[in-house]
Amino acid sequence: MADPRRLSSGDPGFEAELAALLAFEGAQDEDVDRAVAAILEDVRRRGDEALVECTRRFDRWSPAGAADLEVAPAICREALAG
Repeated sequence: MADPRRLSSGDPGFEAELAALLAFEGAQDEDVDRAVAAILEDVRRRGDEALVECTRRFDRWSPAGAADLEVAPAICREALAG
């Protein structure tokens, strides 16, 4: 199971890390919109297989299967509480 990347506003370098994450303005790009629509359609059509392929392609991580992409409920609750 993958652990989500965590940022804490109390950490040194937080502002720079957050700025780097937010610097991409892809929402304004029609090519990005088309690419996202194609990815979503592929996932709708092929399900977990497409999701795992996208993870390999975009995240450069090769999970054994979709179960490796799940985030434990306890981690989700902890993130929500924090």
